Amino acid sequence: MSSLASQIEFVPLESLQLDPCNPRLTDAEQAGGKTTIEQLKLMDREYDPLTIAESIAKHGYFASEPMIVLDEGSDMLTVLEGNRRLAALIGLADPEVSAQFRDPKRWADLRERTNVPSKVPVIRADSRLGVAPLIGYRHISGIEPWKPLQKARFIANLVDEKEKLSFDEVNEQVGEPRSTVAALYRNRAMLKQAHDWGVDTSGAEASFGVFTAALNRKALRDFVHAPAPPQVNERKQPLPDTTETRAAITELLDWVFGEQRIIKDSRRLRDLALVVESPRALAVLRDTRDLGEAYAAAGGPQQQVVKRLRTAAEGIRDSVRDINETPGLADDDGIAETGQACLRAAAELGELLPDRPEQ
Repeated sequence: MSSLASQIEFVPLESLQLDPCNPRLTDAEQAGGKTTIEQLKLMDREYDPLTIAESIAKHGYFASEPMIVLDEGSDMLTVLEGNRRLAALIGLADPEVSAQFRDPKRWADLRERTNVPSKVPVIRADSRLGVAPLIGYRHISGIEPWKPLQKARFIANLVDEKEKLSFDEVNEQVGEPRSTVAALYRNRAMLKQAHDWGVDTSGAEASFGVFTAALNRKALRDFVHAPAPPQVNERKQPLPDTTETRAAITELLDWVFGEQRIIKDSRRLRDLALVVESPRALAVLRDTRDLGEAYAAAGGPQQQVVKRLRTAAEGIRDSVRDINETPGLADDDGIAETGQACLRAAAELGELLPDRPEQ
């Protein structure tokens, strides 16, 4: 982190290059060996530098937000933080580049009324790890969050590449709980495993947040033999390489992301989780690909209500025990407020249920 305390310096715009390991890029895009113009066209297509260019044209370029750069021993400085800003500046400065962007006329109009700086403010980093806290807090737990898969790539780079950090160390670097770090790492590693097994993972990569939501459900994790976050190990494949596991992950990705997917609303992941817990319902789903029919075979809403009520009853009993055993807990404002909410909900439930003799 010592480099972040250095003085801001101004360097020629042409001395800066985009980061080929930018977590915004997919694994294929990072590994593709793209030329500079290909990288810039990708940034224009996927990450909207035009919006930043419009801000620069209107307000000027703020020296108070230096890019973070890394000197990797070449003539160029690699931009670790600020790749969209760099793409915007290059698009404004170089008409041959912006002519290949999606809206060349808009770029040309902006160029006519923009004074593009020939030198831009940067701070030199000693290493990628040295700026991980700044980037992590900004894009993972901070004000400009990345999408879930981009977060997972950043975490995986810290764990798998040169730094070889533990989940606890990543937690310290980026400010996310260890469980979240482990879950994102696991989910990305699972897709890499599945891809290596020949499974189509493109849908899950495009909707990584939905894939994460699926794996937040224990029944779906158990179905594909995925570990819970506390059991995930750094630099270890999360899935066992068995025929059963390969078939299960293939089925899950097909049901949720395939061309003939049966999950068209992520809220129905709850129903799918109930189905895979029931051998009878799972057989119906495999035979019919009808989630509604399989859900009914699993007990449908009746099973869901019983499961939730059982969990609630167990939680209340455990809470009563803890309150009895720990003096002062009952006076806690949060506990009192939540307890009153439980009492109100129980009263509403009591009005709906028929009177029955106590068992």
